Amino acid sequence: MDRLAAETAAWERAHPLETVHLAARHLVEFWLPPRWSWTIFGNTAPLVLPRQVFLWATTFAAFAALAWRLVQAPLGPGLYLASVLLIPSLTYALVQPIQRYRYLVVLLTFFLAADFAARVTAYAAKRRAKA
Repeated sequence: MDRLAAETAAWERAHPLETVHLAARHLVEFWLPPRWSWTIFGNTAPLVLPRQVFLWATTFAAFAALAWRLVQAPLGPGLYLASVLLIPSLTYALVQPIQRYRYLVVLLTFFLAADFAARVTAYAAKRRAKA
């Protein structure tokens, strides 16, 4: 393990741009898992595409809700939510993310996605009331 860690560190030092590119790809895959991530342990998972669509949709909605909150009150509770949501993902930037790593943030992601749905619904109702 120590030998592999040393080899990895040497590769990272020798290839800084590739390391940054790999870390960015891992962060994207952490938040938007590719289809193969449901079957990495050799088992066949049912309904992979609907699961992926649901997970991606809730992730996009969560980030939209977070952005909405931060625009409304940059130093409000959204800042705390952003740190709780984003910091755990940074710890997985240099490793290949798998589904179970998201357990730390999945409930908050679902909560923020529901918050986004509520905000959009309230906004639409307010616009209808004005019309």
